[in-house]
Amino acid sequence: MKGIATMDDPQLTQPTTIAGMIGAAVVAVIAGGAWVAKFFSKDAVDRSANSAQVEVITILREQVAAERDRADNAEKALDETLAKMSELRAQVFDLTEQVRRLQTQVSALAPRQ
Repeated sequence: MKGIATMDDPQLTQPTTIAGMIGAAVVAVIAGGAWVAKFFSKDAVDRSANSAQVEVITILREQVAAERDRADNAEKALDETLAKMSELRAQVFDLTEQVRRLQTQVSALAPRQ
């Protein structure tokens, strides 16, 4: 079987003939294509990792802003509550003084036995 080429055929494995040169060129193109695919695949992974990091940072910034707003609102509510408590304490003090004055007046007006 002289006309059929096999893997052991020196024409295919040695680049000294035209068939060998074509075989070497095909192997080089395939190897180059595999390297380029690997290179771009790595870059795609890096780009997707970078975009994922950007998304995480964006989400974290939004959460920080929401937490700051919540803290500001809580602080305002606390300030309002403290102001209301102070106002109510002043009213209680005023009412206590009024009760003392009225008790003094009542005891002065009450008939003594």
